[in-house]
Formats: sequence, C-alpha cells, structure tokens
Amino acid sequence: MSKRIALVCVIVLVTLPLLASTSPGSLTFSNTPLLLSPGQGSSEPEIAISGNFMAIVSLGSFPLGTQLWTGDFGSTPALQGSIDTALTKAGFGVVFGGGDADVNLSSTGTLNATTLVIPVNKPFRSAQISVSAIRCANPTAANFSASDCTAQIIDLAGNDRSWITSDGAHVYISYHDSKNASLIRVQRSDDDGMTWTRVGDPITGAGAITGSTTFNNV
Repeated sequence: MSKRIALVCVIVLVTLPLLASTSPGSLTFSNTPLLLSPGQGSSEPEIAISGNFMAIVSLGSFPLGTQLWTGDFGSTPALQGSIDTALTKAGFGVVFGGGDADVNLSSTGTLNATTLVIPVNKPFRSAQISVSAIRCANPTAANFSASDCTAQIIDLAGNDRSWITSDGAHVYISYHDSKNASLIRVQRSDDDGMTWTRVGDPITGAGAITGSTTFNNV
C-alpha cells in the first residue's frame, strides 16, 4: 500500500508544474468577416480542416442555399458560391437549399457535404425537408469551381440535422427522421460519396426504451 501512495505523490508533483505553465491571457485571436453580396446574410457555419486546407459551409438567408468557402488554413478563404441550389426532383416545382449543412474533407482528397433541402410541389402548397449528399472532387485545385460538384437527394422522409464524416473512401451521413419516427438514420457510401445505401437505424429495436427516447421524447 505504501508503494502505491508514493507513486501517486510523484505523479502529482510532476504534473502540477505542467498545469501551471500556461499563463492566462497569452492567446490572441482575430476575426475576419466572410461577407456575401450586399443584402445577403448567412448563419450556422461548419468547418473541416485537412492538412493545410479548409472548407467552410454556412446557410444563406437570401437567396436560400448553402454557401461554400475554401482556402489554405490560416488564410481568408474564397467564396465558391452555393452548392445545393441547382438540385431538382421529379414531381416538384422547385428545390430550396440551405436548411442545414455539414462538411467533410476525406483522406482521399474529396470534399463531401450534406445539406437539408426543401422540395416544394408545383402548386406551391406543400414542402418536404430532405437530405442531400454533395461531392466535390479536387477542391484544392487552382481552377476549382462549386459548379463542378455533384449533388443528389438521398432521403425524402422529412429530416433534420444531417451530419457527415468519412474513413477513407467510406463516407457516412446520419440525420434525424423528424417526420415519421424521430429515429436516427444512417447512410454509407463506399465509393467516396458517389452512391449511397441505407445501412441502419442505430437506436431501433429496444421496445419501450426506443419509444420513450425517440418520438415520445425527442
């Protein structure tokens, strides 16, 4: 027992000087506004960093759409424009973008993003919040353009809060099914974001526990 006590004391004595080595007030920060055109605003920014490169998305207020910035880490990134305003869906009159967004830079060099888009029917009386998957190849290229990105709608269930991450060429999108069950849906792409497959719902099958922690208590 005495040996254990002595070991703990040594660890505490060695650690305390390390904790005290950071002095308050020694960090400095700067803020650079990323401005859109006059009359336009944006909200809810998300950032992804890979090596010395970064990508930022935010929700445009008018016109609706998810804005993308890219650039070297530490620099002021360049506005690339909207990545989800060109989406269309058969049977719908118009598809608005910019309901929500998340961005990811994979180890393959691909930029993948997910946004919430809102298809509106042709009579313009009904809308359905949906999840998009967006893929941008070679985002670090000097001639990169957001118009070269490909976008698709992967779920029309009435969704909320989509998130994206990757493990090499395997890309994952999760989101909240806010219309039918309030469950969490997960889709996976095994080809770097080109095609998507529903792979599971991670909190189903627990009976009363599932009920009380999803739709009954979102």
